[in-house]
This record gives sequence, C-alpha cells and structure tokens, in this order.
Amino acid sequence: MEMVSIAVELALNQALSILDDHKFNTNVEHFKEEIYFLVGNLKIVRSLLLDAESKNLETESIKGWLQTVEAVAIDADDMLEEYAYEGLQHNIEVLEGKDRKVSSQVFPSSFVSEMVCKIKEISLSLDIICQESAEIGLIPLTKNGSEEHEVGLIDDYIYEIEVFGRENDVMKLTGMLIDSDNQKDLSVVSVPGIGGQGKTTVARLVYENPDVVKHFDHRIWVNLTEDCDVRIFHEMVESITGYDILRRKSKEAITRHLRIILKCRRYLIVCDDVCNENSRIWESMEKDFHEVSSSRGSKMMVITRSQQKMFKKRVFGRGRKATSELVDIGKRLVDKCRGVPLAIELLSGFLRSKKGESEWSRISATWASTSDSDVVLEAIRLNFDNLPNVFLKQCFLYCSVFPKNYLMERESLIQIWMAQRLLNSSSNEHTLEATGDHCFNFLLQTSLLREQTYDDFSTVNTCKMHGLVHDFASHISKNYCTNMKLRYMNGNTDSEVVDLSANHRVNFQRLRALYFVGETFGDMLKTNIRCRLYVLILDGENIKELPSLIGELKYLRYLDVSRTSINMLPDSIVKLYNLQTLRVDRVQNLPEKFTNLKNLRHVYGILHIPRIGELVNLQTIPGFFVNGEKGCNKKELETLDNLKGKLIIYEIQNESSKEEASKSDLSRKYGITNLELHWQNYRKDDCNAEEVLEVLKPHFNLRVLRISRFTVHNFPSWMMTSNNVHLCNLVQIQLEDCKQCVEILALGHLPNLQLIEMHMMDNVKCIGSKFYGLDELGSTGAVFPSLRKLRLSMVKLEDWLGVRNSPVSSSRIVFPCLQELILDFCKRLTNLPEMDCLDSLLRLTISNCDELTSLPDWIQSLGPLQDFSLNYSSLNCLPEMNSLISLQRISIKFCESVIHFPSLSCLTSLQKLEIIACGNLITISSVSCSVETLSIQSCYKLNDLPELHNVSALQKLEVSYCNNIVSIPNVPSGLRSLLISCCNRLKAIPGGLEACNFLENVCITGCSSLENLDGLQHLTYLRRLEIGEFSEHLDHFPWQNEFHFQYLESLKLVGWYSLKSLPGIQQLPPLRELKIEKFFMLVALPEWLGDLEMLEWLYISSCDRLMYLPSAEAMQRLVNLQSLDVCECPLLKKRWVGNGPEWHKVSHIPNIGISDGFL
Repeated sequence: MEMVSIAVELALNQALSILDDHKFNTNVEHFKEEIYFLVGNLKIVRSLLLDAESKNLETESIKGWLQTVEAVAIDADDMLEEYAYEGLQHNIEVLEGKDRKVSSQVFPSSFVSEMVCKIKEISLSLDIICQESAEIGLIPLTKNGSEEHEVGLIDDYIYEIEVFGRENDVMKLTGMLIDSDNQKDLSVVSVPGIGGQGKTTVARLVYENPDVVKHFDHRIWVNLTEDCDVRIFHEMVESITGYDILRRKSKEAITRHLRIILKCRRYLIVCDDVCNENSRIWESMEKDFHEVSSSRGSKMMVITRSQQKMFKKRVFGRGRKATSELVDIGKRLVDKCRGVPLAIELLSGFLRSKKGESEWSRISATWASTSDSDVVLEAIRLNFDNLPNVFLKQCFLYCSVFPKNYLMERESLIQIWMAQRLLNSSSNEHTLEATGDHCFNFLLQTSLLREQTYDDFSTVNTCKMHGLVHDFASHISKNYCTNMKLRYMNGNTDSEVVDLSANHRVNFQRLRALYFVGETFGDMLKTNIRCRLYVLILDGENIKELPSLIGELKYLRYLDVSRTSINMLPDSIVKLYNLQTLRVDRVQNLPEKFTNLKNLRHVYGILHIPRIGELVNLQTIPGFFVNGEKGCNKKELETLDNLKGKLIIYEIQNESSKEEASKSDLSRKYGITNLELHWQNYRKDDCNAEEVLEVLKPHFNLRVLRISRFTVHNFPSWMMTSNNVHLCNLVQIQLEDCKQCVEILALGHLPNLQLIEMHMMDNVKCIGSKFYGLDELGSTGAVFPSLRKLRLSMVKLEDWLGVRNSPVSSSRIVFPCLQELILDFCKRLTNLPEMDCLDSLLRLTISNCDELTSLPDWIQSLGPLQDFSLNYSSLNCLPEMNSLISLQRISIKFCESVIHFPSLSCLTSLQKLEIIACGNLITISSVSCSVETLSIQSCYKLNDLPELHNVSALQKLEVSYCNNIVSIPNVPSGLRSLLISCCNRLKAIPGGLEACNFLENVCITGCSSLENLDGLQHLTYLRRLEIGEFSEHLDHFPWQNEFHFQYLESLKLVGWYSLKSLPGIQQLPPLRELKIEKFFMLVALPEWLGDLEMLEWLYISSCDRLMYLPSAEAMQRLVNLQSLDVCECPLLKKRWVGNGPEWHKVSHIPNIGISDGFL
C-alpha cells in the first residue's frame, strides 16, 4: 500500500513542479490544460487510496486495483521525468548557444505534441481506475487536516552517552567474573541494569576491563541467534587458535577440539542479543558449554536489562514531565514487553512523540491483546504504521536494500533517498538534504535505525538496522515493491540479492537502483540501455572504465564509482543533467563540458573542477585548488552560496590579489562549518598572504578552522581581535607550519573551543596574557572554559606566562576541562606556567623540550592524570609520582640525563611502564604490583631490574639492549609474554618460568653470553617461540631434548656462525609456522622437515650456504603448506631459477616468494 501511495505522490509532485516552473512554458496549445487534468486525476486517485487503507488489502479485487494504480502512476512519473529531462537538455543547449534562434522557454512542437498524447493516454487510464474504484466500493476521502505530514522531532536527536549506574555495574560485574571463591567449572552471570542508549555498553566495558582481560585465558563475544549453535563453537575455535580449520566439521567434532584447547583454561563467553523469548535456544547453549568446559572459574555472561529505567530514560528524558498516569501506563507496557530489550527500545522511541494520556491508553489497549511471542513485531509495526508520511515510510523501507548488519553512512544514505525522490520538502525554507537529515534523526529517535558511530560533535554519522527490524522492512518491501529495491551483486549467493545476470524476469524498465559488483557492467548496459536508473553504485577494483553509454542513463541522480579503478570519466557523462551526487576516486581530468551538470549538489574525489562557479547548486566539494591557469581562482567560489560542511582551499599562494580573493565572499556562506586554508609552499616573499587571508573571513557559524603554511608575521584582524564574531562558535582551531607568525591568538574567551593545536609555529617566542582573552571575559568567568586538548609545538618559545602574571586577574580558573596537554619541540622553553586548576587532565606529554630541566611542583597534584609521557628530555631527575594515584601508563624515552628512576610502588592503577633509551639510567626502584606491561630497552648502564615476583599483574615483560644486565629476577606466574633480546651479558633466562602456566609467547634472541635455557622446556601452553643467536662457544641449541610444548603453533629458530645444523624439533606438536634465520653454515635442510604435516608457512632467511631442500617426497608430505618464502639465500636461489634442480621439490606449493633482501 505504501509503495502505491509513493508512486502516486511522485507522479503528482512531478506534475505540480512542471506547472510551477516557468522555464517549462511551451508553444503548444492545451499542454498545460492536459497537465492540469492529469494533476486532478492523480489527486482523485490519492483520495481513493485513503479509503483503500481502511479496507482489506488482501482481497483480490483491491490487490488488482492497487497493482494497476501503481503501474499507471509509474508510467506517468516516467513520462513526466522524460519531459523534465528534455527541458534541462534544452536549456543547456540554449546556454551553449547551439539554438540561439529559439527561446529557452519553447520546446520543439513535435516533442510537446507527443507529450500531450502520452498525458491524454495516462489521464484516460486514470479515469478508468476511478470508475473501477466505485465497483469495488471505494470512495474518495479527504485526509484529516489535523494529521501532520511534516516529520517532527521531540528534540534534536543527540546521542546520550550516559549509562545508568555504569561505574557500579562495571565494578560489580568485574568482581563477579574474577571471583576466586567460585570454583564451578562454568558459572552464568547476568548483566544488571543496562541503560537506555544501547544494550551492549556495560557488557562491553566489563569485557574490556583490564582485570577481566588478565583473569581469563580466552574471551569471546557472540550474538545469540537461532542459527548460532555450531557457529558459536566455530567462532571460539577460530578466536582462540587464529585459524579457520573446522568450517565444515560437525558440532561434535568442534566440541571435542574445544575440550582439548580449553583443558585447564579459563574462558569468558558473552552472549549478546538474547532477545528470543523462547528459552530452548538458551538452555541448549548452556548445556553445551557445560560439556565443553573442564576448567575452573570459566564464566558465561548473559545480558539482561533494567527495563523500567531504560524505558523512563528514553521516554521522559531531556526534561519531559512524567505524570503519574503516564508512568503507570508505561509500567504496564514494559511488563507486556516480557523483558525483551528491543521491544522496550522501539516502544519507548514511539511514545516519545506521544504527549497525551489518551494516546498512551490507546496503545496500551492495543498491546493488551498482543501475544507474548509477537511483542517485538508489534513494536516494529507500531513505529512503522505511525510514521508521519509515506515518504518517511519509504525511506525506512529503502534501508532494507542493504544486507543485514550493513553500516549505513548518514550522508550517502540521505543522498540516495534524495536521488530516489523520497524526500518531500513541502517548505522552500528547507533543502532536500535538511529534510533527509530530519528523516534520519526521526528514524533514530524511533529506534528503527540505530546509531553506530559519531563525529567530533556527537552527531550520528553511521547507523545500522537491527536484524529483526530488517526482516520486517524486507517483508513489507517484498510484498508491495518490485521496482525500487532491486540491486545486483554478481556471484553473490545471498538470498536477498537479485542476480540480474541469471534472472531474466527482472523488468529493467522498472529498475531504479543498482549496486553492481563485477566487470561486465558495460555489457549489461548495452542490453538494457533503456533502464531508468536513479542510483548506480559500481564496486570492484577490476572495473577500470566507465562505458560511454553511461550518458544514456539520463535519469541518474546518484553515481558512485569510488570503489573502482576508474580514473577517467567519459565525455558522455555531461549528458547526465539530473545528476545530484558524484562519488569518484583518483579522477584527474574531467570532460570539457563537465559544468553542464547543473544539478550537481555533492562531489567527492575531484579536486580540480574548471569553472566550478557555474555549478551553483554545489553543497559538497572535496577541495578547491587555486590555479588561475585552469580557471580555478577564488572568484569561482563567489556563486557557490550553497556550500555546506567542510571546505578545503589549497595552494592559496596562487591567488593573484586581495581583490580576486575577496570575491569568494566566505562570510556570506553560512553553511560552511569547517574551513581549511592551505598555502602549498613556504615563501618569505609572499606579500599577498596577509591581505588574502584578511578577506577570507568566514561566517560566524564556523566550528572548525585549520590554517597551514601561512607565511606572514601577523594573522588578520578577524582572527586577532578578541571580540570578533567570526570565531565565536569555534570548537577546534589548528595552526600548522605557520613559521613566520610571531604573535599568539586571543582564544581563552571563546566559550565553545575544545581543541587547540599550534604546530611548527617557529617564530613565536612568548605566550602572554593575550592568549587567555582576559579583556573579553570581564571580572569573572573561566579561561578556556571548554578546552579539552591543547597541543603546542613552537621551537623558539622561551616564555609561557600564566594568568597569575597578568595584571588583569591572578585568580582565574584556567583550563577547567583540559584533558590532554602536549608540548612538543618547544626547545627553548625553560619553565611551565603555574596551573593549579587542571582537575580534568588525563594525558600529559612533554617531548623534545631541551631546556626544560625540571618540572613544576603542580604536576604532583594532578590526581586524575592517567597517562604521562616524557620524550627526548634534558631533565636531570624525574619527579616523584607516587601521589599520581590514577596513573595507568608511564612512558619515559630518550632521557639521557636521568640516572635514577623513582619508586612507583604506590601507583596501584599503573598498567604500563616503558623506559626506553635512557642511556645513563643505573637503577630502577620498586614497581607497582598492578603493572601489566613492563618494557625496558636500550638502557645500556642499567645494572639490575627491580624485583618482579611480587608484580602479580605482570603479563608482558620486554628487556632489550640492556648490556649491563647479567640476570633477570624471577617472574610472576601470571606472565603471558616474555621478550629478551640483545642483552650481551645475560647468563640465564629468568627463574620461575616453570610456574608460568599462562605463558604463550617467548622470544629470547641475540644474547651472546647465554648458554642455558633451563626452565623453558616446561612451558606447556606456549603458542609462539622465537629463540637463538646465543654464545659463539656453543655448537648446538642449549635446551633439553624433552619438550612439553603441547600447543606450540609458531617457531622461529635463529642460528649463529658456529651452528651447522638445525636443532631436532621432530618431537614438537604440529607446527603451523616455522621460520629459519641466520644459519650461515647450514647446507641442507633435514629430511625430517617433511614430518611437520600441519605446517602452513615456511620462511627461510639469511642462510648463505643453503643449497638443498629435503627430498621431493618429504616436501610432498607437507600437504598443508600454503606459503614458502626465501630471503637472502643466494645459493638456493640459483638452484631454483629456470627450473633448477631444487625447483621440482616446491613447484606444487601455492605461494612461493623469493627475494634478495625483502619479501
């Protein structure tokens, strides 16, 4: 029914637009009269459809009548589209001067006469339809005037980040998961109280919690659906092993494999999307996992909901009054949802727009008769049936064209809706894009679409459709629509995809949208040249050119070839006069008459568009290059008043004068919210730069400003004057490589400013009181009240004065919201200003500040600080940090003057500690027991490591290039990764390895004094091992012959000059990867290599004398070998080249790589 209504509305709107457009006046008598008759008939049919809505649509008579209406309406729309196209073409030809003798308002008589005949035929068909309607009992109805057709939002849709009780929930759940008192093989934990903005938020926070990650050997997140039984077990195996080896195995076989893998292992599995009210699926899954698990402390986390809180937040949020009557009705409705989160989400989304108690009562009465198994379907249908108009319904249904779980991008989706003419703007005050934006937000509000990602301003920019909602939309579309949701995916067996190459019944005349994957688009177009596509998307690297026949698709409005190898557009594309959106990539040269595409509104991937000013409808362009020779000076921007969003102007140094630049008139372009201005090359003699930038002042709607390589000492007045309105709404400002600028901007008074980055401002010597904008703040008010991030990179900066140094005020609150402070390449800065109010600072990075030999005392009061990085510093000593109790990460790199590292024993939140290239560091005091990753590299004078056995949280230890270290203390039993390299005086590997049951990754290489590997052989659960390049006194690998590496998958052996053969590894478990490096004296690989039947990748490197592989028979036994790579093995290479004597041994391997220096 909805599809029939939309077809009639489209035809009616097209006819009305012709009547309203004075450009389409004709010289043929009675033409407009026939259009008036057509409009009248379409309005009558529309009124009959209102009555049909109330009838039983399943009766054969009404179904047949609706099909006839749809077919005739589509014919009318096609005919009117043809007329409109001819009008566009005629006007272009007049502008080009091809037909100077003919008025732009006069069509050829023969064409208009033909159109009149077609209109009469369609009007006759509509008359017959009206007569038949009486026979099936339909009468014209008038829509109630109170019914609203405009899409209205309760409030602007803003993503609500809050999660109810998030901190408490995370702490509680984390404790339940890692509870050591619970010794059951498998326990089930329910997630309490997920808030109103998404069902996975709290569970994901718990899942990623460091304590949880550390506690479990394996974690997996799965969606629980009806077909999940075998899939979940298969995903577990693939997640744990990293290999897809059981794709076609039965559940029993996979279960047996899991029992082996998970023996003595703890795992966590999160079952998300448990929304099927039938408990049999869940009961079956729980039983299966109890059979698999043979370890203690494994957990299964199942998500449940705090339904009432979720409902109240979504319905009564943002200040809406919750009366006792509405609350009572809401409770009954939520109870009826039977705890199904999706039903509650959809219901609350619907009720947000219903203000009266009577409407709520009506919905409650309707739901009282709904069966428990239908609550989700009823909630979806409720939202769909109450969408304000047929256009919005069609926008929603169109989303089912995409596959399930498809990530829909906001802008492209709206542009496709627009191309399909599904956006009906009844007001001239709103553009189609604004209407589409409103529709998008409305569908988000009702939860028919779900937000996925957000931009820097918390605007939803991608969304998905829930699987059950997708099923509903697909069902509705299949029943009522055959002509607006076809797409094509060559070779895809997805049942939702229409394979046009195999489906000869597809009516290409009715095809409106085509998504094409493959190389044969040109062939398909030749045989279906009369198809009336509105949307065309080509996908595939093998598509290298756009056929010239593309110009015949004269109704095309949306063309996307950005995911192809097309780098040139055919000349015929200039005939696509209806084209609104063009998405390309790597296209340089355009057809000469490209500006004939007068209806273009959005262009992506084309930076040089000569005479771009003729395309006055443009709203989106990827960038604008100033190039006078190609007709691309800023004067071309003068007519582009519709530009919106982001505008990037490149190579401004090519602008000839201030007068020319002023014609761009950016201050009048209110839609530009993000402006980037780039000078390409640094030129001291660019005397025009200041004048040019002066006239490029933007509209005060600007939110993001970025300027790079500006070459003059002073910024223009619209930036320097603190009370200037052009920056009043600024959220981000980035100044990069403006080497000549000497004065800092006044920014502290800007209320919305959240990010400042001033990088490579090489001539700024002082940051003074002007920076804080105190003159504009008056006697009260915080300085930089909203700033979140501040990055300064000024190589000549000597003084940074604080507010206390200002005569205006010394008691201001400065940077109250600052979360990240980065000082980089401030090589002359000797002191930091007093900053007593950094109560929100989370990340502090100081890098390449050579003259900063000490840090201020206020750093020790940064209680919330989580991340501290110090790089290339001349600090003589590090500050005491035990008071920074929130620190999670410390990184100290290239601090050559530091001799002693302070104690960190009190930092109970510290997770990662990096000490790299501190060449004079001698001692490291105690390390917090909470540290999970400890990396010490290139500390050449370091004598000893701190005690580690009490660092119970330690999971990864890396020690490299520490030449003074003789021994490494015992490691804790929870260690998972150990990397030791290039420690030339190291005599033995760490003690305590035999207790490390979770150690999976070990790398011990380049330790030339190492002669003993005792303890390594007991690492039962080792997965990856890299070992070798030991003492030259050894002629064999210093390890025991008996190994217990039951799960080893990857082995890298590194030799040395005195080693002439590989160590015996025949007893190892089935390896998947084997790397052999630096066996300089090795001549032949051993025959037993053929016994590694599970081997998938063999890599051989830097074996100078290697000439022989194992026998052909041995190589043939490596049935799973997929890749053989050989690097820097010159003698072996000679025996391969030109079908040499060794080539026949490897010719059967699918992927072979050989290189003299790299792969």
